[in-house]
Amino acid sequence: MAVSRNWTKPALAVSLAINLLVAGAVGGALLTDRGPGRGGPTGGPPELRSFERGLEPERRDALRARLREDPALRGGRARLRATRGELVSVLRAEPFDADAFRAALSAQRAVQTELVTRALEAMVLTAQEMAPNERAALADVLARRRR
Repeated sequence: MAVSRNWTKPALAVSLAINLLVAGAVGGALLTDRGPGRGGPTGGPPELRSFERGLEPERRDALRARLREDPALRGGRARLRATRGELVSVLRAEPFDADAFRAALSAQRAVQTELVTRALEAMVLTAQEMAPNERAALADVLARRRR
């Protein structure tokens, strides 16, 4: 008796859809500007938000300014929109081209990875500028939040 593999394409499609939702949420969070006067901390990866919330107001403002000044982050929203547009086009095309879809997913992931990497580097630079007692106080805040 032969085993049918008709389930693999739908399973792959569902898996990719879930990955797109997660990737979109991460990318959207990264690019959502909730800075001063906009209702809360800067968007971004969870580690950036935690780090930012533990900073003194002056350091938090400096980190936000650093993020706003980064040209890759400023243009990131448009770049993500472009990769999402390509995904939509590939999904609508008939016949479906799995390799083109895979390439579009990879392109989107590359943009997301670059944006997260840039945001995390801003954290490193901010920590590097801090005095040892400031870093220790930040570490204490982060340790309390982990519990």
